[in-house]
Order: sequence, then C-alpha cells, then structure tokens
Amino acid sequence: MATRHGLVRDLLYLPDSSPFAKLLDSCLRSRSARETRRVHARILNSQFSKEIFIQNRLIDVYGKCDCLDNAHKVFDRMPQRNTFTWNSIITVLTKSGFLDEAARLFGSMPDPD
Repeated sequence: MATRHGLVRDLLYLPDSSPFAKLLDSCLRSRSARETRRVHARILNSQFSKEIFIQNRLIDVYGKCDCLDNAHKVFDRMPQRNTFTWNSIITVLTKSGFLDEAARLFGSMPDPD
C-alpha cells in the first residue's frame, strides 16, 4: 500500500534493499529532501541500515537534494566506507562549493587495497 506521497508503508522485512534503492531514486527525481528523510527513517528501522550500497545512495541523494548536512552525517556515521563512498561525499562537497573540505577529505582517504 502506498502513502499519499507514493512511499511504500511497510519496508521493514524485505529480502533485499532494492525497494529502498527505488524509493531513493524517486526522491532524487523529485529532489525532495523531505521524502529523502522519510525514506532514510524507514531504512534506519530496517535490516538494511548498515548496507554500504544504501548508505552510499543516501549520501548521493541528500547531496543532490542540497542537504549537505544530512549527506555528511550519513558519511560520518558509516562504520565501513569504500571508494564509492569517498567519491560520493567528495563530489557532494565539491558541487556545493566546499572545496577546502573536499580537499581535506580527499587527503584523508585511505589507500585502496
């Protein structure tokens, strides 16, 4: 069942995270920070809250919705990061005009294995 905003109500016990990815794509198309936060809240209450793919998508979507603080919070709270994670946050910072912060993060990136 969908809400009036088109979000799926019960996503807590899904076998994979693809519905969340689709919901985040919808948030991206609408550039809706409010809907992104709503989907994020659902993700936090699901078994996918620590999934790196979903966290990377959240950084990207928050950045494109001009929610730099939210994007940075997701990044800061990630227990694991991969190259895509670092690229996502650096791109968000660069496109938002925070070049010094982007350069600082780039300098603190770990070397790839």
